[in-house]
Amino acid sequence: IRSGLSQGSEQSLSLLSVLEGGPKTLVVVGQQDHIIPGLENISFPENVERIVLDQIGHMAQMEASNQVNEALIARCAS
Repeated sequence: IRSGLSQGSEQSLSLLSVLEGGPKTLVVVGQQDHIIPGLENISFPENVERIVLDQIGHMAQMEASNQVNEALIARCAS
């Protein structure tokens, strides 16, 4: 599985083209994510809102469930 998803230390599949021009999208990123590092530095399309959570790793929805839920509720209300 790993060889199909990455080449060396780089992920071989990018979803940026799928996101572009699509519906409003919320991406929640843990600043300490060591599984998919660097998401806080990627340039996302205009329809994508990114929230970077400090002191949070790869499983943001579990590590900071209240913050993630608040962000989802706010995004759905807008």
